[in-house]
Amino acid sequence: MSVPEFYANATLGFRQWRLRWKADEDEPPLLEALTGFGWREQRRCTWNLRDPNHAECMSRKVKPGYLFAHGEVPESRCSCGFYAYGSRDGSNSETMVHSVGGVVAGWGNVELHERGFKCGVAKLLALFAPDPGKKHADYDGVSRKKWGALERMCAENAIPLLPPDALREDDEVRRYAWERDLALLEDQLISRRFPSGDFGNI
Repeated sequence: MSVPEFYANATLGFRQWRLRWKADEDEPPLLEALTGFGWREQRRCTWNLRDPNHAECMSRKVKPGYLFAHGEVPESRCSCGFYAYGSRDGSNSETMVHSVGGVVAGWGNVELHERGFKCGVAKLLALFAPDPGKKHADYDGVSRKKWGALERMCAENAIPLLPPDALREDDEVRRYAWERDLALLEDQLISRRFPSGDFGNI
C-alpha cells in the first residue's frame, strides 16, 4: 500500500446528510449518510460532528461475495469513501425537513471526478440553514420545532449554520476555503499520525 503525499490543504465540497430526528422533537438530530448498506450498527453511518471522519471500505463485510480487496480508501475500482460535490447547487446542499446540506473538507486519498470528489478523511465544516421562503422547508407543521433543535445541535458542536444562499458564488467559495486552510492543518496532521477507519460508502 502506497502512502499518499501529504499537502497542507483540504479539498472543500458540498453534500447532504439525512436528519434522523429523535422521538423528542426538541432533541438535536443525528446526521447520517443518505445512502448505505442498511447497517445495524448506527455508528457506521452517523457522522462525527466535531472531529474528522475516517472512511473504511465496508463492501466485503456486507457483501459476502465481494472479492475485490484493497487497503487504501478510497480505491478507484470501489465505491468506498466520502463523496462531495465540487460546486453548490440546489440539488446537492439544500436543507429540508429530512435532510441537511453543508460544507465538508476532504483530505487523505482524494479522487477527483467531473462533478466533485471522494476522499478518505472528511470533516464537517458548516451546515446551511433552511430557506424559509421555500415551501419544502416547512411542511406538515413539523419544521419550526425541529429547526430550533438543529440550531442547538450546531451551537453545541461549534458548527456554523450558514445562510441558505451562502457559498453559491466562486469568489465566496475561494475566500471561505482560504480562511479555513490553516485551521484545518492541525486536523490533517493529527489524522495522518493516528489514522483509523470508522465509516464506509457515504
